[in-house]
Amino acid sequence: MTFISHAISQAKSLCLPVVFPEAQDERILQAARQMADTGIARPVLLGEPTAVASLAAACSVRLDDLLVLDPAQNDNLERYAQLCAQGPRQMALKLTRRLVRKP
Repeated sequence: MTFISHAISQAKSLCLPVVFPEAQDERILQAARQMADTGIARPVLLGEPTAVASLAAACSVRLDDLLVLDPAQNDNLERYAQLCAQGPRQMALKLTRRLVRKP
């Protein structure tokens, strides 16, 4: 088993969520679709849902089982900002609040 096939096998067994803050990019949508289809991960797309759906339709990417979250309309923003501030980079809470609102 090669390193890549071993890594893919482990990723499939865990099927962890992967967050994509660049959901307005066609390449990201295609990668997220491929990850979901192969079972490597559970993609989470950040962006305004209508805009993401419009782009997905334009580039023929199905969103039916992909989670699309609008960071501007999320009730958990403060919790996400605090988690980010406590992460390995130790960012200021003021900065993480701004980052989670507009990735």
